[in-house]
Amino acid sequence: MTAGTGRQASGYDDVVDLSRYPINDPADPAYRALVQAGQDQLRDQGVAQLTGFLTLAAVGQMLTLASQLAAQAWASDQAHTVYFEPADDSAGPDHPRALLQHSAKKAIAYDQIPADAAIRRLYESDDLTAFIAAVLGKRVLYIAAPTRWTHWRSRSSAMVMSSAGISTTASSRSP
Repeated sequence: MTAGTGRQASGYDDVVDLSRYPINDPADPAYRALVQAGQDQLRDQGVAQLTGFLTLAAVGQMLTLASQLAAQAWASDQAHTVYFEPADDSAGPDHPRALLQHSAKKAIAYDQIPADAAIRRLYESDDLTAFIAAVLGKRVLYIAAPTRWTHWRSRSSAMVMSSAGISTTASSRSP
């Protein structure tokens, strides 16, 4: 517990603006209001935005790390449907299975991200996982056991948009 707050020390205090977004304190009424606001945004807009969730220093660290690792990134630039499949014209010309979209991304392997990196400390946080579960109205979200085999298989993506509009993604890869 941190002195005087009753909250657990998070390990990512320098990453998230916990005064605005107390994801490490589910007993706090502000946490419950934050969850409700996220649920309302999802229902009304289809997305929940947490403006200022990350500290400016953490964003700077994440962008610097992404730039340092960019040369090692796996790149993909392709056209596909929203289902990541080839177009299927039999569904009709306006059906999502028939419409192609362009996507370009670069993925940085999870094991290339240093353990003390801001993005990794937040990503590995049980608090963040529990908060996302609460916003989604789920009792719990499950992550595979952190063995070498399942660790790289179970990690999903964390995305940072670059100023050029191309995403840099921290994701998994095979050993």
